[in-house]
Amino acid sequence: MIRIALCATLSAVVFAVPATSQAQETTTGSSASAAGKVFYVKGSSVSLNTSYGNGCKAWMNGRTPGRHRQGLVQSWGDYCTMALYHYKNGKPTRLSGWHSLNHGKKHTGFYSGSSGKKIWVCLFDRQGNPDAICSKAK
Repeated sequence: MIRIALCATLSAVVFAVPATSQAQETTTGSSASAAGKVFYVKGSSVSLNTSYGNGCKAWMNGRTPGRHRQGLVQSWGDYCTMALYHYKNGKPTRLSGWHSLNHGKKHTGFYSGSSGKKIWVCLFDRQGNPDAICSKAK
């Protein structure tokens, strides 16, 4: 069982993504609408590489106008779970539903980061490891 509370540590390593991958990520999982432009949130990518598969990656897209964020996750054969978080009443709180997969891509809807609230994405492995790899709040 995944314990959400340990995702509160935002000191996890944030992995850099090559510029070419970022451009591809910007267009995957969502599409631009008349309401605004969809873009990759720089520095939001986190990755899991395991000995039993080919890894998972999660990142955030943003949408203008405003501070809307969308979580995306991609797996190359590993089972992993992704969710968006924010602070509520001073505590890290899950904002989106759980998005689990073992191959392919999934995404959340867009969530508002208005009123100065920052959002981050957390990635969990298939072992139910209570520790997550989380991006910095953006």
